[in-house]
Amino acid sequence: MDGNDPQDVGAEFWAQVRGFTIVEGPAAPDTPLGRLQAFAAAHGSDLLTEEHVRAAIEGRPLLPGGADGGDGSAPSPGAG
Repeated sequence: MDGNDPQDVGAEFWAQVRGFTIVEGPAAPDTPLGRLQAFAAAHGSDLLTEEHVRAAIEGRPLLPGGADGGDGSAPSPGAG
């Protein structure tokens, strides 16, 4: 953060008021964002789905074929 840049100072103040911390670089590996970044580095960001994000937030494993262990796609209507 540049303490002389009004935009940086404003962003830092907003973050403190909201209870956030602005960091540079990758997220901590034990956070949901860090887990998603590690998954994307290992498997490619193209494989990330909304289900992966839900799994990361809930602390579930992130599986390459989709967080549910399947191909990451939703079942078709009427299937089953």
